Amino acid sequence: MPALPIVTIVHPLAGQPPDEVKNKALGAVDEIIHVLTYPPESLAEEYKARYLQVKGLFKWKPLFD
Repeated sequence: MPALPIVTIVHPLAGQPPDEVKNKALGAVDEIIHVLTYPPESLAEEYKARYLQVKGLFKWKPLFD
């Protein structure tokens, strides 16, 4: 989806006390509300640079040589 906004949450979450996880989640609430309520056209432009660039990170390797 070309206009799919990606909301990031500070990690790690695993092994953290419940209050710490709650604080990290609350830190993302405003942005989640933003992406659910703003027009898709404006979000597409705003989030255009937030996609992960995977080109060059992975090298294809055959399963059987």
